[in-house]
Amino acid sequence: MEAASFQKILVLTDYSELSENAVTTAAAICQKHQATLILLYVLRDVEMEIPVDMHHLVMDYTKEMKLAAMTELKHLGERISEEYKIEVSEIVAVGDVVRQIVKTVKEHNPDIVLIGSHGASGFRRLFIGSTAYSVLKHSTFPIMTVPGKGEWSHFRNILFPIRNIPNALEKYDPIRPILHKDQSTLHILGLSPESEASHEYELFGLEEKLEKRLREDGITYEVSYHRCANYADIILKKAEEKNIDLIVIIATLDMKLKEVFIGPFAQQIINHAKVPVLCIKAKEPVAPGSPAATP
Repeated sequence: MEAASFQKILVLTDYSELSENAVTTAAAICQKHQATLILLYVLRDVEMEIPVDMHHLVMDYTKEMKLAAMTELKHLGERISEEYKIEVSEIVAVGDVVRQIVKTVKEHNPDIVLIGSHGASGFRRLFIGSTAYSVLKHSTFPIMTVPGKGEWSHFRNILFPIRNIPNALEKYDPIRPILHKDQSTLHILGLSPESEASHEYELFGLEEKLEKRLREDGITYEVSYHRCANYADIILKKAEEKNIDLIVIIATLDMKLKEVFIGPFAQQIINHAKVPVLCIKAKEPVAPGSPAATP
């Protein structure tokens, strides 16, 4: 297998419990790959919250807040660098969180971005929050959502759902470094609608293409197929049955509900998964309501 590794990983922190878990997960990944960890903290611009004629009064205050934030972030970076023996860089940005994330990613080109995620129930099961949604919407880079509870220093078992959609195998390349470093087993889960058995032939073709690459890369894998009505339920069930450490999905967005909705299947997986979820945004836009608007 051709050597594969990450060079830079970016993680968003706000010092909450959710982001703390994302930071430690990112640090553990960097340690294995000897990658640089980029800590990003976004300080909301207070000028956006006051009248224009008062902006001059808060300029010094904003500078002081940024200086204090950088001091605190450097302390965190020093602690992580010492504990994990990795290179850490710290960035404090001022302004809109999503814009600053996207801007930082464009400037530093990390391999993966980590963001803390939360669980939910009832109607909230369809929502992951405007920050994660908007980052997915405005970016093309892989995003790993990390639950607030649990520890992940290795990804031994990776769940890889596939179905007959455009770019179905697009999400393989971003996980090759993980498969290589962790000596992971890739659990391929072929999914097809209960009423569309004819699509299974194309699904088998996709799986054969993926298997060929896995053999070339020397990756251990296993394959299973399921006809089902709700892909998310099957994915979450298999994740528990197989002791999965990481779920990899293609993320497609439903633009109708704007800043908090990415479609029921991907949304349900992210909100209810007990493990990290790596979201790879499809290169081609998918029309809302189309069959491709699922993992």
